[in-house]
Amino acid sequence: GVLVVVRVGDAVAKGRTNDEGFYHIRVPLRPGAPIKDGFVEGQVSLGPSKKYRAKPVANRFVAPTKASRFGVISDIDDTVLVTHVLETVKMLRSTALGDAHTRIAFSGAPEFYQALRKGRGDEHNPFFYISGSPWNLYDIVAAAFAQLGVPMGYMRDRKSTRLNSSHTDISRMPSSA
Repeated sequence: GVLVVVRVGDAVAKGRTNDEGFYHIRVPLRPGAPIKDGFVEGQVSLGPSKKYRAKPVANRFVAPTKASRFGVISDIDDTVLVTHVLETVKMLRSTALGDAHTRIAFSGAPEFYQALRKGRGDEHNPFFYISGSPWNLYDIVAAAFAQLGVPMGYMRDRKSTRLNSSHTDISRMPSSA
């Protein structure tokens, strides 16, 4: 596999992709790492390679805070966003002809999910989403979430047999570290 390097602040973790190009890397965060709204900013890059070249990519990673009390696991299709999963023609039409601006959330879903994110105060409870939609629609879904006010979170393709197609776990190190 190809070497993948993840940097979050001064924390660096490395791992290799599998035969399909997916990876799983855990990044331990130091106490006091800048977690904002349940996310940390970081960067994903390829390690030295004669075969592959790519510029580092900035990314936001889900990072539960100490105040987080629970995580929310939710489907996306016909749970948060109207996708017409059971109506093939409508689903294909909205997928082929639609974009982030044409996506519709179920009535009250954004407000309900924001309340879950907030919890009893400022908990920033993390969200983990699954979807049966093709993975190449992720950017459209993320843009629709931002436009509609649905909390961002970790997204996963339901068809993947792995924990995620490619992801990074962020964990806090003990305060004594």
